[in-house]
Amino acid sequence: MQHPVKLGWLIDGKSHQIYIYPSQIEVKCLKNPITVSDKPILSGFQLQMNTIW
Repeated sequence: MQHPVKLGWLIDGKSHQIYIYPSQIEVKCLKNPITVSDKPILSGFQLQMNTIW
């Protein structure tokens, strides 16, 4: 990412995958996760994926 962004998530509802783009680190892909969170940046936040798919 080029701008001062610390974290990005791309949620693919069709394939039930989430691509996590942390700043300056390689992209991670989660396949069919139950929840998603990122403690250092989103402390206390947890996305329940059953609300998405």
